[in-house]
Amino acid sequence: MKKYRVKNRLAQYVKDEKYRMVLEGGGKRVLLVEVEEKVANSVGLTLGSFKNLKKNITSPSIITALRVADYFNVHVEDIFYIEEYEEDC
Repeated sequence: MKKYRVKNRLAQYVKDEKYRMVLEGGGKRVLLVEVEEKVANSVGLTLGSFKNLKKNITSPSIITALRVADYFNVHVEDIFYIEEYEEDC
């Protein structure tokens, strides 16, 4: 039986955001958790919820997916996508 799940490319977007923050800070070191906290707060999630989303442990609500895409100024489907898989009966 075919099933579907939502997957994401958040890890890459967070990595790119960290790089952008380092450049804007004149090369000042930025911790990954600082970037995650900034994004999480901006989209209305706790840090733990954002990390679970990033690790594909949870799927976003439509509102959260839209907020995350808006934060990164991209289309939702640039970050989130549907993966089809077979489930054994």
